[in-house]
Amino acid sequence: MYRVILYCPYLDPPFPYIFKNIFEVKKRKKKKRRRNKEKRLLMHIRYLTFYLFIKYKIKGKFLI
Repeated sequence: MYRVILYCPYLDPPFPYIFKNIFEVKKRKKKKRRRNKEKRLLMHIRYLTFYLFIKYKIKGKFLI
């Protein structure tokens, strides 16, 4: 369970973007994939937030 709150103080009503369960990581038998699960989640979350920043051109703070 990862929750990303993207707070945007520059909007008229400041409201947070909340993402729940961005994607589910499938359970696999390989041990190598389990090590990178958290890194993959963090990179995906950062990519999404970065894309939103570019799309809306909003400066905010990351709360992970």
